[in-house]
This record gives sequence, C-alpha cells and structure tokens, in this order.
Amino acid sequence: MKRKSDFNRIVSNISETLTNETLIKYVSNNVQLQNIIKKQLEIAFFMLKNNSSTKNEEKLRKISNSFANKYNVKINENLTFSEIEIIDETNSLIIFLKNLCNFDLEKKQYINNNKEIVIDSDNKNNSSINNFNNFLSNFSNDEASVIKNVAIKQIILEKLKQEKENGTIYIYKTKPKKIIYLKWIINFLFIILFFSFLIIGILFGIVISIPKNTDGYTIFDSIIYIICGSFIGISTLKNILEIFGINADKNILKKNKKNENYIYSFPISRIIICIVSATICLFSNLLKSSNNESIIVFIFSNFNSDTIYLLFFIFYLISLASIILIVIGVFFGKNIAPKENEELKKKLIREYELKLKKESIDKKDSTNNKRK
Repeated sequence: MKRKSDFNRIVSNISETLTNETLIKYVSNNVQLQNIIKKQLEIAFFMLKNNSSTKNEEKLRKISNSFANKYNVKINENLTFSEIEIIDETNSLIIFLKNLCNFDLEKKQYINNNKEIVIDSDNKNNSSINNFNNFLSNFSNDEASVIKNVAIKQIILEKLKQEKENGTIYIYKTKPKKIIYLKWIINFLFIILFFSFLIIGILFGIVISIPKNTDGYTIFDSIIYIICGSFIGISTLKNILEIFGINADKNILKKNKKNENYIYSFPISRIIICIVSATICLFSNLLKSSNNESIIVFIFSNFNSDTIYLLFFIFYLISLASIILIVIGVFFGKNIAPKENEELKKKLIREYELKLKKESIDKKDSTNNKRK
C-alpha cells in the first residue's frame, strides 16, 4: 500500500507542478527543475509495474507525453530504482520548489514568504540563523534562493570535513602501506634536523660568548635556530601522531579512535612549510663571518684553531643533507599518496543536501503547525 500511495503522491505532485500557472513559468525557465520532473516520471513508470491502477496509468502517460513534447525530452519507462532513490527523488521536487519559490506541493499553496532557512537546529546558532534570515529578506525570491543554496553548500562541505576529521568516513580510494613507511622515513629525517638545529643554536651561543668575538654573530642567530628547531619538532610530533590515526590539533587526552584518513594521508603542506623554514634559517647565516667570507671557507681556515667550527660544519652538512632527502621524499609522497574518492564525496554531498533540506522543511512545517 505504501508503494501505491507513493506512486499517487508522485503523480499528483507532477500534475500540480505542470498545471499551476505560476509553477509552469518556473518549469519553462529552469532546466534543473525539468530534469527533476523527468526523473520523477521515470520513477513513476517503474512504480507502475507494481500498481494496477488503470486510471493512474492513463493519467501518468498523459502527463508524460505532454511534458516530453513540450520540453523535447525522452522519458525512459524501463529504468529501475532502489528504495533509497525512490524516497530521495519523491522528496526532491517538494524540496526544490519550496526553496525555489516557497510553494508547498503537499498543501498546494504558497508558504509564508519570508525566505526563511533553517541551517542548524542547535539553539546556540539561533542568533546567527535569525541574522541570516533577516539578511535574506533584502533580496527577491530568486536571489534569496541562490544565496540559500550557497549557504547550504558551505554547510555540507563543512560537515564532510568534520566527518573526515572524526574518522566517520574514509575519504580515499586506497590504503597504501608504502605511504606509512615513507612518512616514518621523513619523520626520522625531521628528528635529525630538529637535533641538528638545536645543536647549531647552542654552538652560536658559545661563539658569541667568546671574548673578542669578531665573527659577526649575535644572540639572535642562536635564538632563531632554536625556535626553528622547536617548530620542526612540534610538526614532526604531529606527523607521528597522525601515523597512529590521532589528530594532534584536537584534544588528544580524549579517547580518540584511530582515524585512517590521517594514517594514510600525506601532510605535504606541513612538510613544505618545515622545509622552507629550515632552508631559510640554514642559509641565512652562510655568508656571516669575519671579512664577509663564506662561513664554510671560514670554518676550513679555523679547523686547527678551534674545533667548534668543525662542529658547525658537520651539523650544517647534516642539516642540508636531511633537507635534500626530505625534498626527494616529498616527490615520492605525491606519487604514492592515496587519491580522494570523488564518487563517494559526491554521494555524501547529495545525501547531506537532501537530509539538510528535509530537516529544514520539517522544522518549518512544525513551526507553522504550532502557529496554527
């Protein structure tokens, strides 16, 4: 009986849309609306196979032929649909018209023309929602509809981002083990770079403390290396935690389940920022020494006089080699990192959109009923 009532509902909604004088104008000028009606007609024919009502069949074919001739489209009567598709598409025309022109297909009337949108049922966001609705009241129906759609799209993308960060969904196509091994290698190199920078910072502190130091170094040289090394250390800690599926930017004291999105993703942005910072820091001092000599030339000329310059040279080379190897690792990482599953993203965005719009409509209807 439910299938029969859904069939009657679809036919009734399509009939109302194509006979209402005002709605006909929207149908004529909106290709997206035409596509929705076409899909609903195809679903109705699929449902007709389990509905023996001759009266409804004649009505459906009459509507279908009229629509196909007027808008030059072909209705495929032999398609099949899942239960989920039928439910989604049954509601899509109702939702679309409510957002487009504030027309309630089920009540066959226009609803309160205040362009209201419900974007979150949480009470703490009511003030923002009211401000947004007041903002929409300055626009025409068509303009407000466009703005609402943009707002809904932003909400959907934010929800998708949260689902990814929470580990509710796995957004990538594959789970390559190679990316985990590469991330461990890169983090090991970053740990070497971290200690090398701390040691270089300490060495600068020793040099500037030597009486009659004429090398041109200041306390700033020591501090900059320690700060840069600390930044690299914190970033490396975040990278390591992500290998274990933990988001370091959230409260790690809470019980977080393993998030595979972090385990298999490649944090290229964070790695590049660390590489650039380390390179600038490393080369900013290469020309600093007495008589404007290159520090490497200066180090070689002072090997016998002070071993501290030998240590400078060793850790400069270690740092430089680590950076070069990390850069090579980045190129490998870009090639073996998993690609995002675009089909899954589109499916989820569609599901979120229908759910969000349905919740918005349900809340509007509930509000209207309370007013009555």
